[in-house]
Amino acid sequence: CAVEDFFPDSKRLLVTSTPRRLERLDAETGLKSQVLTAPGPLSDPRLSPDCRWVTFIMGKADGTAAIWIAPVKDPPAAARDWIPIAEDQRVLNSPQWSPDGNLLYYISGRDGWSCVWGQRLNPATKRPHAQAFAVMHRHRTPGFTGMPRSARTLAIAADRLFVPFVEIRGSVWTAKVSSR
Repeated sequence: CAVEDFFPDSKRLLVTSTPRRLERLDAETGLKSQVLTAPGPLSDPRLSPDCRWVTFIMGKADGTAAIWIAPVKDPPAAARDWIPIAEDQRVLNSPQWSPDGNLLYYISGRDGWSCVWGQRLNPATKRPHAQAFAVMHRHRTPGFTGMPRSARTLAIAADRLFVPFVEIRGSVWTAKVSSR
């Protein structure tokens, strides 16, 4: 299994035991309990700050990817109870919760470029509230261009958004060749 996130007590971990299954692992006892099972492979799972919700990305049959939010409860929520947040055919990754859990940041190619977007959420239901909005447009370098999708990520702090960018530069040199 792979560790995806940590519960605040540091004794329980959110792990993927298979590409389609999220589990809660008790680090002291080794006991696992199911958080959710997806119909397709999922990626980038993150617990909300209150650990009552989990967001993740899952591919869809039509080739798009979607960000979802599901409640963390026993028994696990059925897929029909999951909340759709965003869809994209190009780029969609790294959903991250704001510190209060009422905003979800993510990277999307919805405007043709990999940019950072935000989606306000209803505090109680976590359903989208209003339209998604651009947080940071990077339509030129430095930016995500040239980075593998797996390296395109975000980190959130109380008053900061951290985004790794890459800048690719090159030079062309010419020289006259002597014919001696």
